[in-house]
Amino acid sequence: MDLNFEIGSPESPKGHAFVYFTDINDISKIFVTYIIVLPISADIGKYVPPFLMNQFSQLDSSDFSAFAFPPIPESFSSIDLLKKIANLRSDDLIYAGYNNSTDSTNMLNIVQNITEKYSKSYADISNNHELPNQEINELPSINDVVYEMMSEQDKLNELSKLVSKFRFAYETSNKDSIIESERDILVLSKYLPERYDLNRVVDVLKQNDDKSAKLADLYIQRCFYLAQEEYSEVAKLEKIIKELE
Repeated sequence: MDLNFEIGSPESPKGHAFVYFTDINDISKIFVTYIIVLPISADIGKYVPPFLMNQFSQLDSSDFSAFAFPPIPESFSSIDLLKKIANLRSDDLIYAGYNNSTDSTNMLNIVQNITEKYSKSYADISNNHELPNQEINELPSINDVVYEMMSEQDKLNELSKLVSKFRFAYETSNKDSIIESERDILVLSKYLPERYDLNRVVDVLKQNDDKSAKLADLYIQRCFYLAQEEYSEVAKLEKIIKELE
C-alpha cells in the first residue's frame, strides 16, 4: 500500500501527519487520525510499573516509536478545514481512500499499516542522514491568526502602527524592538496583496534618515489609496516617490 500524500512528500515525511478516510457508505463524511513519529528513543522499561513488567518484557522502544491517535479514525467536519489545519501546523496529510467506518477492526488494521509505512519512511531518511534541503518555517504566530481575520482596512491601520513602532525603535536603538517590528510587518505583508510592496517599506525604514521617513509616509499613503481604488492619487504618489528616490 503506497502512501497517498496530499500535503507533504513521501521522500521527506515530517514525522507528524493527518490520515483521513472517506466513508464508503457516505462519501460526504470523512474520518481522521493523527500519526506521530517520536524523534527520540527511550527505554520503555523505565516507565512501566514493576507489576506490569511481564506484559511488556517482549517490547522494546521501537514498538513505541510511532503511533496513531485516535487508533480508530474519528469523524471530522470537512476536508477543507482539515487541509487548512494541516497547512497551518505544517503537517503531512495522507489520504487513505474509501473504507467502511463501521468496521472498526479493519480501520484499526489499516491505520497500523499506514503508521508502520510512514514511520519507516521517516526512519529511512533520518538514519541515512539524507534529510532534504527544505526551507525552515516557523510555526504560525498569534499574529498570523489575527492578521488573517482582519479586514484590509484594519490591516492597513495595523501597518501604520507598526511603522510608527519601527521608527521609534530605530530612534531609541532598541534592537529587540527593531527585529520584532520588522518581523511583524513582514508577517502582515503575507495577508496583503503584493502591490502594497511592504518589503520596500521595510527597506526604506531601515535607512533611518529624513528622506527615508518621507518615503515611508508616501508608501503608506499609497497603500491606503490602493485599498480605496483611488488610482489617480496612486499615480501622483508614485511620481513623487520616483522623484524622491
